[in-house]
Amino acid sequence: SSSRGSAKQWAESSFTVAQVRLLESVTCGKFPDVDRLLAGLGVLLTTTRLRFVDAQRARREPQLDVDETGWGYVEVALGDTKTTTERRPMDKNAAKVGVGHALGFGKAPWARERLDLRARLRLDASKLKCLVPAPASKNTFHAGRLLSHEFTAWLRMLFKDHKLPSPGAL
Repeated sequence: SSSRGSAKQWAESSFTVAQVRLLESVTCGKFPDVDRLLAGLGVLLTTTRLRFVDAQRARREPQLDVDETGWGYVEVALGDTKTTTERRPMDKNAAKVGVGHALGFGKAPWARERLDLRARLRLDASKLKCLVPAPASKNTFHAGRLLSHEFTAWLRMLFKDHKLPSPGAL
């Protein structure tokens, strides 16, 4: 099959419960910071149902709206998205926001963990002009944004290392 067909399969496949649980456990666990950051991105995309490219256009840091138990929501304010066009002027000024649950399976506090990690790494979407910059090395980042093919390559390796199928291979 062509690489284009594989990319299409990947884009149309959903994560399994086992894959999301793994992403949450990496986000909340004792793993390298870059892995925790990227796993958290995977959970964020899943829970908010955002496309990668739209999430990368976040205008500011994601925000939490939670109660004392941690239950609540994570919210990502977006910049221009795929539907922001000249033909659809009603969308130009509309608020574009991704919202998802802040707790994962077994009440995993993935959103809080991810935002705390971002703060510790001094990542700020409003300054970076993207949600996730491309990792350079341990806890350092390039000036440019993480690209979707870099993220999917990382996901495939993570799932392979944990003996889980990659989306598109199901």
